[in-house]
Amino acid sequence: MVSTEATSHPLVFSKNLNLQSLRDNWYMYLNTQDDVVDLYTKDDCAFYREFLIPTHPEPDEVCARLKDPVAMNAMRNWDRGNPLASLYLAARTPGALSPYYAKVAVPTMGVWSADDTYLLEEHMKQSGEHCVNFEYRRLAKGSHCTNNLHAR
Repeated sequence: MVSTEATSHPLVFSKNLNLQSLRDNWYMYLNTQDDVVDLYTKDDCAFYREFLIPTHPEPDEVCARLKDPVAMNAMRNWDRGNPLASLYLAARTPGALSPYYAKVAVPTMGVWSADDTYLLEEHMKQSGEHCVNFEYRRLAKGSHCTNNLHAR
């Protein structure tokens, strides 16, 4: 079984494309900017703590990693590689998302946390519409980083 945590199916993403979703994705654009390292680490990561990881279970650990240039570059590369503009364009181009129309054949578990500040619960649930065998799990507590909940 494959699990998806804190991300929805591409068709759910495009179906729910609106002004609010563009606003909600602001941080993915900010992460690609040159001054973001200084912004995120200034004043013991005050900006990052307030706006990007308000519900993260281990903010001190995250901030310690932000001060590591290798770790910070890896995080920034994740969002540099995020195809947001391509997904926005595909959502407005007839047929461009057709490769995603086939249902995911692998059994899939969608895991969503009640404190996820970035993914809406209904988007995770809607992802099941695109899977042959989908099991939804809702965590009563946690954050967008569900894989960190019981890592220790």
